[in-house]
Amino acid sequence: MEPKAADKTACICREGQFRFKTMPFGLCNAGATFQRLMDMIMAGLDFDVCLVYLDDVIVFSATMKEHFMRLRSVLSRLRDAGLKLKPSKCSLLQRQVSFLGHVVLEAGVGTDPEKVRAITE
Repeated sequence: MEPKAADKTACICREGQFRFKTMPFGLCNAGATFQRLMDMIMAGLDFDVCLVYLDDVIVFSATMKEHFMRLRSVLSRLRDAGLKLKPSKCSLLQRQVSFLGHVVLEAGVGTDPEKVRAITE
């Protein structure tokens, strides 16, 4: 969040005045604002090197060497933007990933069987 925008999140209590340093989810347009931030951070990489939706970032590549180079680019952008990752939520070097109702794998993108099952049953 821009430092000058922190005043808009200020609240006052007995202990003093407090402001958010980061965008708290639940604020009006917080999701859209965060998506715009991620789009700006990953400009030029999105769809060529990675897929981004809010706080989900998938790095894809054809070879392991290429993957490490792309991963370094994505992580550098996140670091330069001052964003941090929570290691317990990170999965590295996966051959298959569920993403927004789809399954992304070496052969391409397909529908998530769990989502299709709900319709067929």
